[in-house]
Formats: sequence, structure tokens, C-alpha cells
Amino acid sequence: MKPTISSPQPENVIRTFTLIELLVVIAIIAILAGMLLPALNHAKNMARSTSCTSKIKQLVLYLNNYSDDHNEYMPLSRMKTGTGPETWMGKVNTYLKLTQTGTHKSVFTCPSDKRTKKDGYYGYMLSYRANINDFKYDSAERNKRNTIKKPSEHIWLMDHEKDVYFDSSQTAPYSYGWGNLPNQETCPETMVKHNLKSNTGHPDGHAGSIRLPTRACSKNLYWWTRTGSRYK
Repeated sequence: MKPTISSPQPENVIRTFTLIELLVVIAIIAILAGMLLPALNHAKNMARSTSCTSKIKQLVLYLNNYSDDHNEYMPLSRMKTGTGPETWMGKVNTYLKLTQTGTHKSVFTCPSDKRTKKDGYYGYMLSYRANINDFKYDSAERNKRNTIKKPSEHIWLMDHEKDVYFDSSQTAPYSYGWGNLPNQETCPETMVKHNLKSNTGHPDGHAGSIRLPTRACSKNLYWWTRTGSRYK
């Protein structure tokens, strides 16, 4: 009996994957993607939060510059009547030099704020509100920065959810919040999109983030009082 001799495979023949092998590869890719996407999303959120904190710190710097230039006085939250640069954001703009044709991608806009951007007085929508305990409604009631008892804990600026524009008219959405308005400005309006935290700006010049309490926010939080008293 003659031995069987197998014919050699041609060198140009390419081996193809079987259906099962392809399905295994696809399954592995899907598993890896499922593991990596949450990490990538977390990294993006952290980057947005860092950018937001940087913007708040810049705004706090300009607010401190204003107080330095005006004998410790702080600007208003908004004017009683009319429009113009008399509000806190208008005074900040004296240092920024933004124009009425500016875009929304400014220091006033948080990268995590995905709401519909509408034009206001200077063409900028605001992502932050000011503490009404400091930035008063009437020029006769303006406060001084050096009267704040705990500047490192006291909050000047914070993220918010409601629409606020660069307009100081009577009919414009508020550019301020919280403070001593317990029934008007409540925690559900505070933006907590930075990994369930809200970014804040403080009179001592630093910016940070806080996790809001889980209790109902129908009263002032302690760090919003000028006297340093703590709400319990």
C-alpha cells in the first residue's frame, strides 16, 4: 500500500475566522467598551468640573478686584429698574471687557450647563448665582467684604439650574439666589451635575465644591450667613 501524501497548502491562501471566533471577538470588544466608557465619562465630567471651578475662581478674583477698587464695597445683585452694568456680572465685565456680540462660551458659562442658551443683555447666559446676603438689591444697602466673618466658608457664587441672563432689568431672571430667601431659592434649583456636587466661589479667593445636604433645603445653609452663624 502506498502511503498517503497530503498536498501542501498554497502560500497565498489566507485563513479566515469562523463565525464563532468573530462572535467571541465582538463579545470581548463589547465587554471592554462597557468597562472603559464609564471611566471616560467620569474623566469628561471631572474635566468639565475643573473648568467650571476655574471660571468661578476667575469671577471671584474679579469680584475681589472690584472690592479692592471700591473701599471694600461689593456690587449689587441687580438694579431695581432699567438695564445696565450695575449688577455684579456687569461690574465683573468692566474687567473682562466682553461685548454685546459675545458668544456664550464665556467665563459666565459652566461647561456642564447644557440648557438652551438664550441671549441676555450682553449676549451671555449665566451659569452662576450670587449670594444675596452680600450682593444686595439696593445701592443703599451695599455690604462690605471685610464684614464677612468666615470668608473661607462663606459662599459668594454657586452653580444653579434656573435661567439667568446678563440683564439687570426688572423682568429678567434673577442673577442672585439663596441667602436669606428660604422659601424662594431652594436646593432643587442648585446645579449638582459635577458628580453630584456643586461648585462654589468664596471671598477668600478660592473655589471648591460641596455636596448639598440630603435634608430639605427650605432654610439657609450655614455657610451663606454673613455673621458666621451655623444653621443646624
